[in-house]
Amino acid sequence: MSAGPSGPRATRRRGRPGSRWRPGGSVKLVATRDQGFTIATYRPEMRHHIQLGASRDGKLTALRHEGWELTGRPSQYNVSGTETTTRVHAVPNIQTRVNLANADRNTPGFMRAPPGTPYLFALESAMGELAVKLGIDPIELRRINDTQTDPVDGTPSPAAIWSSASTRAPHASAGRGGQHSPGRCGTAIGWSARAARPQPIRPTSPRPPRGSRSARTGMRPCRSPDTTS
Repeated sequence: MSAGPSGPRATRRRGRPGSRWRPGGSVKLVATRDQGFTIATYRPEMRHHIQLGASRDGKLTALRHEGWELTGRPSQYNVSGTETTTRVHAVPNIQTRVNLANADRNTPGFMRAPPGTPYLFALESAMGELAVKLGIDPIELRRINDTQTDPVDGTPSPAAIWSSASTRAPHASAGRGGQHSPGRCGTAIGWSARAARPQPIRPTSPRPPRGSRSARTGMRPCRSPDTTS
């Protein structure tokens, strides 16, 4: 790795007699912000192709997820986020494929987030589009396809995300870990009053508090109650 002409010159100056640096010592290289994108790992560029099959009542029947990931020329590094997307919803028929595109780039690596996040973003975007196509509330669509069994190998999974023993009205089930139920949160933010098709939500007041994200979107903040008692 070279930092350009200034790097080697700086090293030679430090190696001159009388300097504090001695042969065999370490030299600190301080990279600029721009250089940080070429000498460190990064989350690779990706492309996703997702196909979903579902019945009229919203029950998923098939999932096909194919991804393309950019990586370095000699590397086989890949995120393979389909290991995550195939286990989120109850789907009886699943097909996945991950392709690598080797390029003259440094090799990607792990970042400060779960590696499957880009794959989940693609899947949940497709689920949102499916909800619009079927005319089903997007939270209800996910509740319908919640599962306590791994769709791939059939092993038991942790508590379902959207469902619980309660089968009350949509959005009234408890979430994972006993947190605030989607039903109560939905009521607090005015979820049922929104339009069925995606569109911006009008502010509920003419002059929302400055700096409030929830106010800018027209939704009131909803906090989970303290469950540490």
